[in-house]
Amino acid sequence: MTLFQVGGVGKRFGGLVAVDGVSFSIAAGEVLGIIGPNGAGKTTLFNLMTGLLKPTQGDIVFRGESIGGRRPSQIAARGMARTFQNIRLFNSLTVMDNVLVGGHTQLGDKFWGAFFHTKAFQRQQENLRKEAERVLRIVSLDDKRDDLAGSLPYGAQRRLEIARALMSKPTLLLLDEPAAGMNTGERAGLIETIRTIQASGLTLALIEHDMKFIMSLCERIVVIDHGQKIFDGTPEGAKADRRVIEAYLGAEE
Repeated sequence: MTLFQVGGVGKRFGGLVAVDGVSFSIAAGEVLGIIGPNGAGKTTLFNLMTGLLKPTQGDIVFRGESIGGRRPSQIAARGMARTFQNIRLFNSLTVMDNVLVGGHTQLGDKFWGAFFHTKAFQRQQENLRKEAERVLRIVSLDDKRDDLAGSLPYGAQRRLEIARALMSKPTLLLLDEPAAGMNTGERAGLIETIRTIQASGLTLALIEHDMKFIMSLCERIVVIDHGQKIFDGTPEGAKADRRVIEAYLGAEE
């Protein structure tokens, strides 16, 4: 079943064409990799998919409904979450508090419950904390719940961002260069975390420069170059495709 579809999407910034008529779909339960050289338009595409940018052309459909031009909060409410290239944590808050922030969309409008500290509100807070503990176990940070987020090693901070995104209970999780800056051991740990997330039935799309990382995780790969899609297929097919090889290594004279 198709969960997400990009149809002929483009984005112009004045005379610059950042994304040019890109189309692809993501099936429910799939792990899709989006790769390409620096400046290919991958992050711009992610920003279009999540509502941070409005497409100049084309449409984006999520769970059967057009979301092209919708606000990020509206798209998130439909079940999409993402992480960013740059880590965006509350460094002075604990690991647990950072994760709880990600669950705010599950609370709804509970102002009076919070104001009067009703039993219903207390139960909701307790359930939210139990969910946060479950998510921290998934990313192997349950033993760090009381540590300050800013004190964590780099790889652990990346996993904490993923945990916070999971707290919104998405059906589609987008990870923007999750392995960037990680050492070999941290990458191996992240691969196991993503495999655990996938096994739970969640659908994922990843932007990444580390080809070995992408090839080990993704069942399908979309390659973007100069804002255009040049490949859509298996990892094995991508490694053998002439256009992909030229995009990364350059064409011979």
